Amino acid sequence: MTPAPFETRLKALLRVRARTSRPAKPKAEMPRKLVSLTLVAARKSELVSGWEALGFSLDAQKNAVSLADGARLDFFAPDDSAATGVEDLQARAFLAHFAVRRSGAALVGLSGAADAFLSVRPEPMGGAECYFQLASPHESAAPDHANGVVGVKTLTAIAEDPADHAEFLGNLTGQREMLATSAGLEMRLDGNTRLDVLAPPAFAFRFGVAAPDASTFRIAGLVFAVKNLDETEQALRKAGAEVRMQGGRLMAGAREGVSIAFEPV
Repeated sequence: MTPAPFETRLKALLRVRARTSRPAKPKAEMPRKLVSLTLVAARKSELVSGWEALGFSLDAQKNAVSLADGARLDFFAPDDSAATGVEDLQARAFLAHFAVRRSGAALVGLSGAADAFLSVRPEPMGGAECYFQLASPHESAAPDHANGVVGVKTLTAIAEDPADHAEFLGNLTGQREMLATSAGLEMRLDGNTRLDVLAPPAFAFRFGVAAPDASTFRIAGLVFAVKNLDETEQALRKAGAEVRMQGGRLMAGAREGVSIAFEPV
């Protein structure tokens, strides 16, 4: 069967880049792990109320959500910016600038120690609407969440042409094996999390909503792993959350412009 145009472009792109004489980038021994995702809103109260309404238990300061897989959702808002756990000054400046423009998932933390190449800024991705940094895994214990969430199953980005980001993300994540389809890219991170980069039509199909602006790479969807999907649905409906089933997923609308879904482990 003839490969789809997307796959053909990706294979050609990787062949050409493999023949160049540029020095090889450092390679991770294994794929990196998702350790944090920073969510930005105009007011901290919006973050707290929105995520508590989805059945998540927040830390004592209501600054973050810790998950059993070691990932953490950190909150950043201009009215409480000092509370964020982000220590890198350039990352904090990016978050402050991001918050002026819109809400969203602005900062992705992957496991590892930063170096000259992997201290990544948005610029290498053509003005991406997110920022990557390497950080040590969090050691805070994860509470039980009323929604039954145990981790992040899929972190979903959107881009007009996912193939354009294949080499960059391969270097960044340490994952050289990726699945390229007409929908986009799929790559496994360390643990049970997958990073997807979808074209707008594929995102709309998977999440059942119109795709956001894809002129720049941005994080647009989060799929959480739960112990029991039926129990999660019951808990969220009891709490008054608006949810619907779609293709084996429980869809729960959006928070900070990021579409939220739940799937079984």
